Amino acid sequence: MRLASGEGGKGKGEGLADMATHFLSWIGEVYVWQCLFCNNQYRIEQNASAINDSLGSIFKTRLLRIRKMVVLLDRFMQPRYLSRVWCVYEMYTAVTSQDVSVDFMLPPQQATEIQEMIQAGGTNQIKEGFENVHSESATAFKREDEDMVKDEIRRSSGGFEAVDTQVREKMKEWVKQQFDRLLNAPSLSIKRRSEAAFLLRAGLASELIEKLTKAGIKTQDDLEE
Repeated sequence: MRLASGEGGKGKGEGLADMATHFLSWIGEVYVWQCLFCNNQYRIEQNASAINDSLGSIFKTRLLRIRKMVVLLDRFMQPRYLSRVWCVYEMYTAVTSQDVSVDFMLPPQQATEIQEMIQAGGTNQIKEGFENVHSESATAFKREDEDMVKDEIRRSSGGFEAVDTQVREKMKEWVKQQFDRLLNAPSLSIKRRSEAAFLLRAGLASELIEKLTKAGIKTQDDLEE
């Protein structure tokens, strides 16, 4: 996706949709592999040992060859991605390899919401988003798949904590990007711009993000109090 929308990206236009559309004219030079379109889902449903057969082996082989993965999240707070065990397995596969880079993408409205939280001083809400990353609670359509995936992850050296740490790090990078965009936004008031600039110069912005990951989990009731 960064090839389409990032700095120096091939996609042109306003918003991700326009850039992605323009990007299609250049897509012949880049190939995107999606297991959804490559694996026989009906046969997989008939096979309880999917991790040792189709999904597990095919996905891992392809990912290690491509060495790049883009994670599309539906929202920042408790993304559905982390509730599905096969998605967690994808992240686990990337985490356990030293050669796979991972990028996170979220909808534009999520960027707007996070920027509004930053302006309103809603650090507790952002902190809640970081701390509510628990990949071990993910589930699967088939209990056999869920048990096999989780057993494999538990046997690894880093386990679920390695997956959670990787997700939190990528989420931190994304929040920092929104902070930077907010700082450089033309519509940002002088007062807000000076406050953000002070935090950035003082090194407090990165420090704040680091503290968020170390803080304890708070419920919504606690936040309201």
